[in-house]
Amino acid sequence: MECTGAIEQLRDYLSTGSPRAGAIIGDELRSLLGFSTDPLVLPGLVYFHSYRKVQEGSPELGMIVENGRLHRAFPRRPPRFRPETIISAFKLEIVRLMMSKADLFETLDDRQATDEYEMLNNLLDEYAGVSLVKLKPLPDNSVELRLEPKGGGLSYSFDGLSSGQKEIISTLFLIWRHTKRMPGVVLIDEPELHLNAEWHRTFMRRLLEIAPNSQFIVATHSQDVFGFAPADRRILLETSKGALVS
Repeated sequence: MECTGAIEQLRDYLSTGSPRAGAIIGDELRSLLGFSTDPLVLPGLVYFHSYRKVQEGSPELGMIVENGRLHRAFPRRPPRFRPETIISAFKLEIVRLMMSKADLFETLDDRQATDEYEMLNNLLDEYAGVSLVKLKPLPDNSVELRLEPKGGGLSYSFDGLSSGQKEIISTLFLIWRHTKRMPGVVLIDEPELHLNAEWHRTFMRRLLEIAPNSQFIVATHSQDVFGFAPADRRILLETSKGALVS
């Protein structure tokens, strides 16, 4: 309870719009507190909070180097402290991946870039029937992720996918990418967010397929997600006379 109260006090302080508040919070803390739409990714720990979202918009080239932040992202005296990322970290990772695969960046070796590109396109094909084929330069110095239907047709922006498609593809890809060499603990709050009912149970199955050596701790309101776990691995919280019991 004391920890929860401290977190709430910190959230209140950071919401005051104080310039000093903006200076003391890092990317990890912003994700942990739900100020950022990006998940929290640390060695051995991946945390997807319920505020997560793959934001619309195209990354500028400078963001690829500066981890998605430009100086103008945090005005000196904002009317209200809203430390949001400009572009989702997932999109930045994809741009870096494609640049590395084209042998333009040295951030990944050829084999690693090929493996990650194949995994991403497998997920895109599975959940959207498309593949990521190119980057399109835009007049504002940004680059757009372009998708091509597997059955043929005109390419379109990654933002043309539904929120559910973007959610399940980005979540599965990030978990696979950040646990394949170092299995760890993956925390997911409400994995069913934005997903249609058909994907609730299949999502959990895919999690175990792509990260079989990691430990998953999931909080959910979905009966399908809850029912997927073995009975001895489930905890049901119910209200009883105003109190939560398990």
